[in-house]
Amino acid sequence: MRKTFESILFVALTALLTTAMTACKQQGSVNSAKTGQNTETNKTNQTTQPAVDAEDDDDGWSFATVPLPQDSNPPRFVSNPDGVLSSDAEAELNRILLYARVELGVEGCIVAVNHVAYSDVEAFAYALFENFKPNDNMLVIVLAYQDKGVRVEIGHELEKRISEVECQKMLNQILIPSLREDDPDEGLLSLVEALYHKIEGN
Repeated sequence: MRKTFESILFVALTALLTTAMTACKQQGSVNSAKTGQNTETNKTNQTTQPAVDAEDDDDGWSFATVPLPQDSNPPRFVSNPDGVLSSDAEAELNRILLYARVELGVEGCIVAVNHVAYSDVEAFAYALFENFKPNDNMLVIVLAYQDKGVRVEIGHELEKRISEVECQKMLNQILIPSLREDDPDEGLLSLVEALYHKIEGN
């Protein structure tokens, strides 16, 4: 009788231990699954974060990248890397600005491109103007054709012969209408000639 009771007790204890071990294994599997899920979630969050300042990229010309006119014989005053101006117009502008240097003591620079960085023509023109030292008698004209932006910067001494207000008036009356007609050649040539004659007269 005692042997029978011990046998029954042994079987019961064995069954209880087996059940407990199975429960532990199942709980461990659940925890492992949860840990793996969290790891995958963290990986997903890391890989989907956007790059910092990716939206700030811009492929327009900046002062640091645009090719500037080089000293040569004869001197060049026009930068036209995108071919906004025809070769004939570029040559004529170089001729007028050479006369302005020799006859009027005015240093000129014209940059004609399709697009400047962030379409900020004013910042581009100012950086270009500040590159020339001394720039008291400097005349800088920037045309960003696709941006539909133009800007004129003049030196302090040159302001005694032509004011910023007069420059802006000429832009509005001469260059802007030509740009509306998709004729940057005529617009810039007429503007530079008008500026030249105004400075010469004063």
